[in-house]
Amino acid sequence: MGGMMRGGDGQDDPTITQEPTTSEVPSLQFVNVGREGAELLAALHLAAFENTIEQIWTAENYRSLLQTPGRYAFVVQCDGVPCGHIMVQQAADEAEVLTIGVHPKYRRRGIGQYLLRNTIRYLEKIPVQRLFLEVREDNIIARRFYTDNAFEAVGRRKDYYRENKNSPQDAILMSLVMATCSS
Repeated sequence: MGGMMRGGDGQDDPTITQEPTTSEVPSLQFVNVGREGAELLAALHLAAFENTIEQIWTAENYRSLLQTPGRYAFVVQCDGVPCGHIMVQQAADEAEVLTIGVHPKYRRRGIGQYLLRNTIRYLEKIPVQRLFLEVREDNIIARRFYTDNAFEAVGRRKDYYRENKNSPQDAILMSLVMATCSS
């Protein structure tokens, strides 16, 4: 495995350690990955969250989570290089974003937007009517990103993030009413 993922054409795709291309707008591909992509998902999670959270998800965490029906993981490839990921779980007509992250080398290029929008399109086909997520109260950039994507704050989880025992952070619970509800 070692961070490699099989492409639809049967060729090995490059690892995430490659430098981004000089193109401002990379060619993007949205890929549904299963348990076989656990190593890649863990590598992407580490790259996205290294030095920002205490507990990085391991390949075993991803394999275990993806055993359960209704859990989906997606990777976005930028010019053939895995550069972001998202994992969601669905139950009945609701879903929750468990994690979403973009490799630091690929940020500020619309990749998070592409990842979120394609995940929403996938979930609408199930059909999911509402999508939830938690975001750190102090993560202003992420909160703005979700608000810009029609998520609304609907609650708070007190001291949800406890990486720093002296200063736990609340989680803001956000919700998106999916397009399938209004049609």
